[in-house]
Amino acid sequence: MKQFYSASLRYFLSDMKNTALDDNGKKIVGQLVDSASRYDTKKAEFFVENMPYFVGKQEFARDTRFPVHVSPDEKIGYRWADDELHPLMSGEEWNCGRRATFSGFFYHENKKTGKPVNPYMKTGVKGRGNYGLYSVNPTVSNGLVALKENKLHVMGIIRKDNKLPALSGGFIDDFPAKLISREERDLHIFKAQTSEMFEEMFSGAITLLPAYETIAANRADVEIEMLKRKRPSGRVGVREEQKIVLQMQTRTKLKQFQETSFGIMKKINGMFAAAPIIYRGPIMASSRNTDEAWAETHLSYVELTPQKWHDITNGEVALTKFQAGDDAHDVFQSEITPELVTNTSGSNGVYMAYCLASYLCNTPDLSLETRNSLLNQCGSLIGAFEKAEPDFIADAKKLSLKKPDLLLLRP
Repeated sequence: MKQFYSASLRYFLSDMKNTALDDNGKKIVGQLVDSASRYDTKKAEFFVENMPYFVGKQEFARDTRFPVHVSPDEKIGYRWADDELHPLMSGEEWNCGRRATFSGFFYHENKKTGKPVNPYMKTGVKGRGNYGLYSVNPTVSNGLVALKENKLHVMGIIRKDNKLPALSGGFIDDFPAKLISREERDLHIFKAQTSEMFEEMFSGAITLLPAYETIAANRADVEIEMLKRKRPSGRVGVREEQKIVLQMQTRTKLKQFQETSFGIMKKINGMFAAAPIIYRGPIMASSRNTDEAWAETHLSYVELTPQKWHDITNGEVALTKFQAGDDAHDVFQSEITPELVTNTSGSNGVYMAYCLASYLCNTPDLSLETRNSLLNQCGSLIGAFEKAEPDFIADAKKLSLKKPDLLLLRP
């Protein structure tokens, strides 16, 4: 296992050290995490060696010796995006505040360009690519799991862009530029997990009230006009306008729900704050990474049961069924199988395996039958990750995914 995986998995490794699992259980869980991590690295290397870098439908050939510069004009003007020439705000420093890695790894600054250097891998591309920030682009990943028929199941989304399964999650847009404490950073992380779960897995079931429809429309108008003012071309494309309108509608649904749901979002936030942390580090198999901009994620898992969800939501009708919104095309529920973990978007299959390993370490009251079944589930995933010639081109057609609702959470 590469050193940065050990650093990124430090919370899980501590849990494994203190788990009630016997030596054989620890060995199997450790093998799963090790094989998943090696698969993650190989998948990342496969992208660099075999796949072009895509910006929309435009392709760029990768070259690790003479990387091509990719920094699309479409990022210009957004509040969350860096200025291309002067990415650091006044008083900001690389490796500090929102620019610090989740893994704790230190990265260097290229003295010629003033840009950061990816500390994890070479990608054959420089510039910020499809990301908004140079250096770390912080994200969250939500492991929503349920025990069913002595197997661990996961609930997630089908992405709009590639129609592949993934955990719910997304970017943390409101990290302060200034240096913040670990506690403040965690508050932003848990807030992002809460909002991403709502936006991607439930917002499709929310209808905007007339007053909030007006707020969403005004927000979209302001955002579009700001972008036009900041861009040399003075233009915002039709598809980009449509995307902004949908984003503002989703964010306003969140605002509406927060203001009318009598503290439900606060309870969901508390659920994530209490969740076991598994991984904080780079998303290695993201095809969007460059030599100067890369994504990192915070991964934790939450076990959902009908009773637990009812207690959190107070029986709120809008949250009794999962219905996709925001970046999600659909939602799914599935046993964590070899077919699933090898046919997901990016590193998500690896993260699902991590969730299974962490669940075994953090759930001491499992029956012997259930524990052995979950260890056998681990063994099947190890075999999939250790195939001599793994196929890194994910194919959703290989999967049979169900649409989740609370009934599917029942054992």
